[in-house]
Amino acid sequence: EAYLRSARRAADFVLERLTDGNGRLLKRYRNGSAGLPATLEDYAFFVWGLVELYEATFETPYLEQAVRLTELMITHYWDEQEGAFFLAADDGEATFVRAKEIYDGALPSGNSVACLVLLRLGRLTGRSELEELASRTMTAFSGRVAHSPDAYPLLGLALDFAVGPTHEIVVAGSPDWPDTQEALRELQKPFLPRKVLLLRPEGESPPICELAPFTSPQGAQDGRATFYLCRDFACELPTQELDGILATLKGEGRRGNQRPGQDD
Repeated sequence: EAYLRSARRAADFVLERLTDGNGRLLKRYRNGSAGLPATLEDYAFFVWGLVELYEATFETPYLEQAVRLTELMITHYWDEQEGAFFLAADDGEATFVRAKEIYDGALPSGNSVACLVLLRLGRLTGRSELEELASRTMTAFSGRVAHSPDAYPLLGLALDFAVGPTHEIVVAGSPDWPDTQEALRELQKPFLPRKVLLLRPEGESPPICELAPFTSPQGAQDGRATFYLCRDFACELPTQELDGILATLKGEGRRGNQRPGQDD
């Protein structure tokens, strides 16, 4: 809980104090004054944090802000002609060359992080166009990466997520129900990097259904937490047996990590 409080405070500070009148990110804050236009890294890293914060708290406004800032990142940094993202915005200070970067050093590059968050947001919201942008980004740098793949570890994580198997898990139920809370805790415990996790609260149209329309029909059954395990948004029958969901996820995760020809 202490970590969540700190994360909320950090995210809320950026959203309240480090944005301009158009909702775009700014780079520095001091003595009540914010300024300097953000770079690609500022957008990509902050969106990454917001996605993680949503999956830790299931507070829909953080996911909504992640989508909004991602759309701004695409509008002002995306290279429609050759793919991938520029470091500086299209309306920033004029330079001889608008540079791009993919090398993952002590900090990963903005393009690598952007790939990962585009893929995760695509799975969380059902917006396949976001995944297509991630694919185009990886393609744009594929020749460079092929020569020295160990220099691009975060991009490798994005590629691993893209190759899959990847699952969308929807927990339907009131966040106040003990079985809902237990299910969310158990699904967050294991290291399952190829999953995304959503909470679909009770009601006809909770806010998550606007961001992720595929969750609209996925309600709780018989007043108990109900689970929907989906792959490419094709979902298995709803279940209230959490152990079966976890066993499937862990089993497919092991198979996804095997080398060609390796047995179970």
